[in-house]
Amino acid sequence: MVKVWTLLGHENRNSEPLYEHESKQIRCLNALAMTCCPYNQRTVLIVCSKHWQIYDAGDFSLLCSITAPCGERWMSGDFLAADRVILWSDEGHGYLYKLPAKYVFK
Repeated sequence: MVKVWTLLGHENRNSEPLYEHESKQIRCLNALAMTCCPYNQRTVLIVCSKHWQIYDAGDFSLLCSITAPCGERWMSGDFLAADRVILWSDEGHGYLYKLPAKYVFK
């Protein structure tokens, strides 16, 4: 389950409670890492041991998903650019992926 809050920057501990304005089920069990793309704030990388996924942060639609290589498990990952992610496995291998242009938001 992903829950989304809209923060305006003036929230503090003494303000009214904040409630999510949207929640959505996603196909990801036992996520190990979640990273928002610092280059566009629109794409989200979620890493699970068996696969990693890229979601559109606007509506949390699944943009792409990649399964871990045979005999390996994903450990974590990060954005290197708006169109590139790096993932590393429990075997100490790093994998660089270029995202399809249709999934890169400017």
